[in-house]
Amino acid sequence: MNIKNAVAAALSIAAIVLAPQAHAQWSDNFDSYTAGTAISGQGGWSEWFSSTDVSGHVSNLHANSMPNSLEIVGNIGGSTNQGDDTVHTFTGATSGQWTFRIMTFVPTNATGPAYIILMNTYPPGAGNQWWSVEVQLNADTNTVYSDHAVTTTLPLVRNAWVEFRVEVDLTADTANYFYNGTPLATNVSWRNLYNTGGAAAIAALDLYAGEPTTGTTGTYFDDASLMPASTTTTINPTSTTLAPGIVISGTPADMFTSNDMYYVLRPGVVISSSQSPIVLTLSGTAPGNTPSDLKMVVESKSNQANIRETIESFNFSTSSYDQINQTVLTLSDVVKTLTITNPAQHVGPGNEVRTKISYKAVGPILSYPWRISIDEATWRYTP
Repeated sequence: MNIKNAVAAALSIAAIVLAPQAHAQWSDNFDSYTAGTAISGQGGWSEWFSSTDVSGHVSNLHANSMPNSLEIVGNIGGSTNQGDDTVHTFTGATSGQWTFRIMTFVPTNATGPAYIILMNTYPPGAGNQWWSVEVQLNADTNTVYSDHAVTTTLPLVRNAWVEFRVEVDLTADTANYFYNGTPLATNVSWRNLYNTGGAAAIAALDLYAGEPTTGTTGTYFDDASLMPASTTTTINPTSTTLAPGIVISGTPADMFTSNDMYYVLRPGVVISSSQSPIVLTLSGTAPGNTPSDLKMVVESKSNQANIRETIESFNFSTSSYDQINQTVLTLSDVVKTLTITNPAQHVGPGNEVRTKISYKAVGPILSYPWRISIDEATWRYTP
């Protein structure tokens, strides 16, 4: 962006002390930090080079994986009157295929843009080759778009956790961006999108809030990761149990991929109003029993307002379900990529993984029966 470019170009790289680096194959869910603290100086996070008081803060106001996320604020500047500008650096990602993921949350009343930036060189020098990805979540225009690959503009999703993903092939010099499961940029250059002369590397993540008069009033990020693409396996359900609940259309196989082919369910009979009238239990088989990371991906919607979705992962160590997400569904698809804490405890005998998804009306219903549609329900296993 113009403000940051001008500042970066004016500084000499020789005078910059590099921020602490973290090795590639990295993830952070912000849950080990204390809410209210500045993230800079923790977990390899730092402020934008040569800047002061631009750190984002750990927050427990919203979270994709409980209890914390990272809040990035622009309109309320720090003592230096700048928006938050928070960086995590990487080493080791210099060839091959990589996947970057981060969950995003824009509150209903948010204003201003927030930026997700990936850089091939950090800190930048006197040229303009360091940016590879610069995507705006713009709450003023209600759109999501790339500043340097403006081929597609997508609608901004508010008040729900939504995944932003970048699939990078450093060897082939290509990148693909996805927001809420929908392509945002396709087969753009990683090294030379912003300007020629960039590096075949993933050097840094920069979460930027914009300047105080125009930036975000508050955007939240959670469950960020950078992983070699080849290490993550998608696990499809091998068995499902629906009790209670009634199938309207589709089959469990329609939940294997995000393709607008839905498994559509309606409420079944319950004996108590405290029960959820749709309870879907999924079981799958993982490729191993010692995951370093395990995620549940659910893409779903309802045909009416006030339908709550609760997602729970079975903990084989405690023989009980751990709640990993609860949200009121919207009338359009929202992709939820949920990190499962203590992942090895959620892989059982025979490498089984098990998830329970429940649906319940929590407000006025215009007509009965209401319906829910599941486009995808799968796991992501990283050894």
